[in-house]
Amino acid sequence: MARHDDNNPKISFSETRKNVAFLFSDIWREDKILILLLALDTVGGVALPFFGIYLPRLVVSLLTNQVSPSDVWLQLGGFTLAMAAAYFICKFAGGQLYFHINDFRSPFYDTKIFLRTLDCEYSELESPEGRKRKEKASNSVYFGDWSATTRLVNGIKGLASAALGFILYAGILAQLHPLIVLALILTSLATFSVMRWAVNYQRTKRAEDAEINGKLGYIAEKFSGFEYGKDVRLYNADGLYSSHRENLVDRYLAMNRKIHNRLYMTNVTNAAVILLRDGLAYAYLIWQVLHGRMALDYFVFYFAAIAGFSGWLTGLLSQIADVTGTQPQMSDLREYLNNETPIGAKQKRTERLNVTDAPNIVFDNVSFAYEPGRPVLDRFNLDIAAGEKIALVGVNGAGKTTLVKLLCGFYEPDAGRILINGTDISTVIREDLYAVFSAVFQDVYQVNLSMRENVSLRRSEEVDDARMRESLEKAGLWEDILKMPHGLDTELMRDFDDEGVMLSGGQQQKLLLARALYKDAPVLILDEPTAALDPIAEDSLYQQYNHLAANKTSIYISHRLASTRFCDRVVFLDQATAREIGTHDELMQNGGGYARMFEIQSHYYKSENPDEIAEAAL
Repeated sequence: MARHDDNNPKISFSETRKNVAFLFSDIWREDKILILLLALDTVGGVALPFFGIYLPRLVVSLLTNQVSPSDVWLQLGGFTLAMAAAYFICKFAGGQLYFHINDFRSPFYDTKIFLRTLDCEYSELESPEGRKRKEKASNSVYFGDWSATTRLVNGIKGLASAALGFILYAGILAQLHPLIVLALILTSLATFSVMRWAVNYQRTKRAEDAEINGKLGYIAEKFSGFEYGKDVRLYNADGLYSSHRENLVDRYLAMNRKIHNRLYMTNVTNAAVILLRDGLAYAYLIWQVLHGRMALDYFVFYFAAIAGFSGWLTGLLSQIADVTGTQPQMSDLREYLNNETPIGAKQKRTERLNVTDAPNIVFDNVSFAYEPGRPVLDRFNLDIAAGEKIALVGVNGAGKTTLVKLLCGFYEPDAGRILINGTDISTVIREDLYAVFSAVFQDVYQVNLSMRENVSLRRSEEVDDARMRESLEKAGLWEDILKMPHGLDTELMRDFDDEGVMLSGGQQQKLLLARALYKDAPVLILDEPTAALDPIAEDSLYQQYNHLAANKTSIYISHRLASTRFCDRVVFLDQATAREIGTHDELMQNGGGYARMFEIQSHYYKSENPDEIAEAAL
């Protein structure tokens, strides 16, 4: 696939053809009336100006050829009716076009981008490159009439009108003298070259434009959102925001100033060429009349045709430039929606996986790195028996959460395999793979919907309330819900409902646990599930762990090593591999890295002497 480069504005004809076909195939499927309106507006856009230059010639001809008054009124009346009909059709089509084009752009493409983002590879969603691709695709539809989709539809319509007008008027002027047509074309090409120089420069700044706007949107969201409101006020961070914003705005204004300077030079050059070109053409017409070589009515007609031809030719070149100018953004949109980007292209997965009971999981020589040369996992091996409870421990960055992401299929190993019941998960259909896992991750995901919908992540009518209650009771959140204004129908947060409830950190953690229990998948993953819980709630979770993980294969990630006592085996990760594997007691007897980490943590609770704690850490 021919990819375009942000720093190289050249777009191949093949790329343009793909983009136009992509857009108009969507239009044909979703809104065939739009195609009809485009055709009517295109033909009307050529017919009306032609009527406008032909009418003066008709009037002069009727008046100078001694035509009877009745014939004058008859011909002018018929011509006026035809012109009025064309005007009505053109205006009707043009008025309807605006709404159809905007309805097609939004919500149609907004929705497609949204659904594509939900369905894309997790690695794409998390990576800076993937987020940039999504941002660029969004930019192609999020700027109203200046959106690439709107501009391309209008550009193709304008290009078709200009081409028809150019052919019609070129045929008319060729009867006057072919060299006039040639001269008009050559001078218009000169202005087009200057215009293209300015447009190409503008395209080279597209990536910088997306970067600046993305950063402006980011800092505006972070500094004005209520999530960070306390820190902004407490630390008087508005000055930091203003400083960064001013720097970005200055960059944006400097960039646009250079763009507009080039566009201004283009306009000045274009005006000078038009003055010279049309002046010479009009001088030739006047010379023809003065020497008796042209009748007055044809003089009026050709005089208007020269101006019209110049307009159509300039419009043709301008529309070509405008259509070409939309191609980088249209390529961004097409490639994102069609999964044509390297990072977004999904591997073909054909294997089905139906797991109803606790499965066996095998990590077979698994290696993975986020950055080349810095492996997070290096030839990692682990065999987890069906129904076994495994604790993953280690310092920050040891690879614990990465292991979970690889197991869930969010990332692909650089080397090695991950097997579930003997099946390589890289071949398994995503939906089947995701069905295997219930998980409580460190990040809290909740939305402005009811408690019932936040726990189940299903529509209210699809929720099993008995199962919902059981999950909430096991997670320790049911009693809190009974105190809420509308029980399970209470909305979380207050963005849309004044009676919405703001959950505490501990309640949010319990909500995530209830969500995992409600799904009831055969593998349970708990990634720091007690991080926001108080000691009593944490102890309660430890006591329930065997019950919560009953009949499941479970993986427990925690920095609090006391929790590992409740697991069958502990895996201590260090230097990108499983450094120690065994029960808590076995690893403590070995006196290795796990034992040292446990002793350090225990000193925080056993000793009140800071020096003893520091000595243990060493």
